[in-house]
Amino acid sequence: MTTETRCRSCGSSDLHLVLSLGKHHSNSLLTAHNFNSLNPLSRWIWFFAEICTLVQITETVRHNSYLANYLYFSSFSDTMLQHAEKAIANRLVNDRALNANSLVVEIASNDGYLLQIS
Repeated sequence: MTTETRCRSCGSSDLHLVLSLGKHHSNSLLTAHNFNSLNPLSRWIWFFAEICTLVQITETVRHNSYLANYLYFSSFSDTMLQHAEKAIANRLVNDRALNANSLVVEIASNDGYLLQIS
């Protein structure tokens, strides 16, 4: 894990605490048998950068440490895909007049399922 002391977007060190939920296991279903052997505890603490208004966590868990046994991907759920296509993607394409030349960034998805919808 690495801990950032500056904003990931603007580089400012002027970060303000928004919410702290302590330490938790991330991306794991825990049982009595695997409680101590799964992913390390990570801090769930969100900060706000005054300059660019980005809310972010300051601790990053290394990619390979939690995806090795990842249990859920958004695109595995037919219901989620249908909702994403009908309620989210199509609405955004129409409301924002997006086309093949538009820059679209998907944030906070674990497998980029919204970008796969035409």
